Amino acid sequence: MEPMLTRDQLFGSMGHMRSVALFVETAKPDDTPLMTLKTLKPHHTTVFSLRDMFMKFAVDDPTEVTVALVVFGSVDFWNKLCEKTWMQPYLKEWRAEADQMRKSKAFELLWKEVEEEGRNSFQAAKYLIEEPWKAKKTSSRRVGRPNKDVEEVDPQAKEYSADIANLKDFIKK
Repeated sequence: MEPMLTRDQLFGSMGHMRSVALFVETAKPDDTPLMTLKTLKPHHTTVFSLRDMFMKFAVDDPTEVTVALVVFGSVDFWNKLCEKTWMQPYLKEWRAEADQMRKSKAFELLWKEVEEEGRNSFQAAKYLIEEPWKAKKTSSRRVGRPNKDVEEVDPQAKEYSADIANLKDFIKK
């Protein structure tokens, strides 16, 4: 499969990687951007949306290799683009959205397993009922024996433990 962008489009005449110049949002006035970082608007006919391509491929491929190869033809180019500081907020948002979409697909499969009473329907139903993906709320006041797995030290107490020890030594003197 041929990548969407050619080497000539990705690299300048001196062989330097183009990054800012590739996008409508970051390009300088004399650049010719090829992509947008946002969802493609109907009036954009000369560029394509990297965000849309990311969502299309990264939901099923969290390694992002597919999007790298389909769009840029290179995982190395993609990795270097991802390292750019200005790209970080976009990637953070896209990755979070792709994770949610991936989880949604997984939940659909669980529900389907339960509804069709498949071989693993009991385990799927149990998982959905127990909701282990939700954070368990812990009470600040515990009754009974403390759980060995949970460290119950107040963070502020940790900060001031050295000061308290010094005060105790001072009082003893």
